[in-house]
Amino acid sequence: MRGGGREGARERWNVPDWRDESAYPKPGDLPDELWRWEFIRRMPDYRAAWSKAAEREYEILCRIASESSRDLSRFLTSDSLYFTLTHAVYSSREEFHDILKYRNHPFPNPRLDYHQLLQSSLVTLRYNDQEGGTLIIPAEPIAREVRDLLFPDRILIEFDLMEPGGPQFARARARFERLQRDYAKKLNSSDRLTAKLRTRRRNDKWPRYLRVLDAVAEGVTYEEIGKELKGLARAGLEIEGMSQKQVDVYFSEIERAKSDAYKWHTAALRVANSDKR
Repeated sequence: MRGGGREGARERWNVPDWRDESAYPKPGDLPDELWRWEFIRRMPDYRAAWSKAAEREYEILCRIASESSRDLSRFLTSDSLYFTLTHAVYSSREEFHDILKYRNHPFPNPRLDYHQLLQSSLVTLRYNDQEGGTLIIPAEPIAREVRDLLFPDRILIEFDLMEPGGPQFARARARFERLQRDYAKKLNSSDRLTAKLRTRRRNDKWPRYLRVLDAVAEGVTYEEIGKELKGLARAGLEIEGMSQKQVDVYFSEIERAKSDAYKWHTAALRVANSDKR
């Protein structure tokens, strides 16, 4: 695939240049819910099913507008970045299984990255699995009273914006971890909590996994991905000055890099398809 085609794929799906590590979020930048969305929106089956369902959704909205004498211009069109699915998917569950299987609700446009998701009017993103769901609320520049009812397994911790954050964060973390342990013990779920905490430590690899997904979507080979992510691409430019032994070592490293790229891709697919991440 030529460079222009690759750039077109990035523009179409609103993803960074996979070679630019700085363009991707760091492991601690996002909560699990937004990490999960970043993986889901890169899945080919979600993208394809969403595009098909978007046309159906707009037809349904047109019909609703006609039957209720509502102004159709008030609805977003299916090619809008912020167009969201609901009716089409739930009315044809079998047809749109490739959307429903990811258990998110509602179903945002896969071109919508986490920055835009938080800035949009779509303020609620839930995952319909055993973990319940998570409410994502964009920050507001004005004070507001919190009126939302919390789920039994949720807490609120207040911070003073006019006081140093460091000590407050330390106290909040200590209190949160104590309450978390006590709550898990009360539910006889301490082992489950321990397992989940261990799993989340693996998110240091998630930025790399996203880069691999974006590269594969552009048609880049595992060898090229492995060479780039393991820093072997530049070394290949100096191969003429290598000894035979160095050349053998270099090609051996390329084979390992190719294998690693395949493993990273497989792991990325598991993250997207598993609620345990």
